[in-house]
Amino acid sequence: MNTLWKVNGLLFLYLMLLLSSCDYLQLGNQMEEANPEIKILLDEGEELFKEEDFESAIENYEAVLDLLPPQENCKIYPEVLLQLGKSNFKLQRYYEALDYYHTYLELPQIQSSSEDKAKGLNNIAAVHQRIGNEEESYQLQLEALQILESIQDSAGIGRALYQLGTIVFYQKNYQQALKYYQGSLELAEERGKKKAVLSCYSALGPTYAGLGDTLRAHQYLSKALALSRTLGSRSKEAYALHNLGAHYLKKEELDKAQEALMESYHIKVELRDKWGLIGSHMYLGDVYMKQKRLALADVAYQEGLALAEEIDSDRRRVALYKRLAKVASEQNDFRRAFSMNSEYINLKESLLNEEMIKNASNARIKYELTKKENEITLLKQENRFKKSKSTFYWAMSFLTVCLMGVSYRSVIKHRFQIQLQEKNEEIHQQYTDLSRKNEDLQKFAFIVSHDLKAPLRTIGSFTGLLRRRYFNVIDNNGQEYMEFITGGVKRMDQLLNDLLTYSQIENKPQESDWTETKDVVHNALSNLYFQIRNENAAIRINENALPRVKGNSAHLTQLFQNIIANGIKFRNGKSPQISIDCVPEGENYTFKIRDNGIGIEEQYREKIFRMFSRLHKMDEYEGTGIGLATCKKIVERHGGEIWVESKIGHGSTFCFSLPRN
Repeated sequence: MNTLWKVNGLLFLYLMLLLSSCDYLQLGNQMEEANPEIKILLDEGEELFKEEDFESAIENYEAVLDLLPPQENCKIYPEVLLQLGKSNFKLQRYYEALDYYHTYLELPQIQSSSEDKAKGLNNIAAVHQRIGNEEESYQLQLEALQILESIQDSAGIGRALYQLGTIVFYQKNYQQALKYYQGSLELAEERGKKKAVLSCYSALGPTYAGLGDTLRAHQYLSKALALSRTLGSRSKEAYALHNLGAHYLKKEELDKAQEALMESYHIKVELRDKWGLIGSHMYLGDVYMKQKRLALADVAYQEGLALAEEIDSDRRRVALYKRLAKVASEQNDFRRAFSMNSEYINLKESLLNEEMIKNASNARIKYELTKKENEITLLKQENRFKKSKSTFYWAMSFLTVCLMGVSYRSVIKHRFQIQLQEKNEEIHQQYTDLSRKNEDLQKFAFIVSHDLKAPLRTIGSFTGLLRRRYFNVIDNNGQEYMEFITGGVKRMDQLLNDLLTYSQIENKPQESDWTETKDVVHNALSNLYFQIRNENAAIRINENALPRVKGNSAHLTQLFQNIIANGIKFRNGKSPQISIDCVPEGENYTFKIRDNGIGIEEQYREKIFRMFSRLHKMDEYEGTGIGLATCKKIVERHGGEIWVESKIGHGSTFCFSLPRN
């Protein structure tokens, strides 16, 4: 009997061991049913996440992990890891979020599922974007997008497009960001996902603002705010208010800006949104700076910097160091201004990403190659024609002419083979030359925008420091010399900006869409608001005559802005009067911008469109001599022409044509 009990006991123990080593997937799938506490914790965690109580959600999901065995094949395990990553991300605990996302991505069942793998890559990319690793984020998002497109996951594609838009937006590539956001919005509207639509509205507002389209910017920002309140999303409402406040700030409507930003700030405090609070401190500080409330601005920037250091965001720290240097300079605290400016320059230089510039589009090279390939096609067609012609003579002339035809055919074939070989060599050489020139242009843009400007800013900063600190020590001659230095720095900075604009128009591919020119004109006038007001300029627009054209909205805004600004600058001792009109002429629209300025002599009417062409001394009229050259380049890239009609003392009419179709 005792032996039987012992045997039964051993059998029971053996069965228990077998059960404990059962297939992990089956155990994981049964875990939720076997333990109702897990189901309760999961449901409650999901509700807490929706209510944006992320701290409590994390506690629930961590409790689930404690109840689950750490088994790779457990059905619940990956989803819990994902939710923990998302919750930590919402609380700006980015490195904790990365740990959870990487653990999730490394699971065998995730690696074998394209949809889940793309989801993990998307989330990891979002974290890298937040902490400033933009190149890493961009590559991960592209990898995720490739996977999602292969499985036709429209929801995932929409998320990836949105994240790609955010990356290029912070690089100030607003045109590319617009394309990504619009693609994401289309997918969200097709699926009827209002939260995704709201995110796109919130992103499109600042993007259009970056492109200078203030009308569309305000429309999308207002849509985002209204929809966020309809959906009851406090976090989305906070960001919609913030973006609206930033928009008002840009328009110098400071009271409205402060009201919207403060409302956003209080919501972010309630949500403990550190990332968002950094932005609130920055923009509220900007409002205080414009209101000349320097002490409040200083406090706002300091609090923002403390949060940026807490979440380890270099990109935010750069922006705040720059602002703090400006505040310190305004407060005559030059030692602190120098310290902040040094921090700004050092950190900024460490974040420069030359690789992103080198990856610029080579559309012009492709265009030239296509052109040469078409020439080769024509040569081949001509060759076939001549071969058939020689065959005809062969048939008519029998033996003698046949021999001549064969000989002629061989000669022609040999000649065209040589021509084809020469063309191929020419194409290869031109491809090499274009690649080198394109790379040189990209390096030039990089040098202008970063390397040349850094020492220029240092010269300007230290000259200002000398003038303020040693004002009572330096004599009048010294003061005058410093004014010369400051003026030279400003002119050089403007020259570099103009050169960069010109090179970008020349080198970047043309992004074209149907554009209302009346909207373009109003954007240009909005950018010139203070100049128009200060000079008491009167602008008359024949809006009914302004057509819809195919073109690049940002470039066309630059075109109108440069010409109108010249009309205001070269005034004839009286208030500027400028009229804008358009008439259809054949296959083109001819735009006419007329002013009542000093006019241009006939001998200079072509010269003014060349680079660095100035007709007046610097002390008479400021400028770099690049503005009209930029206008000419924009018009030519749109397939048109530009010219000027003028009479000395009676103003000028700048005319340019754009294709109607």
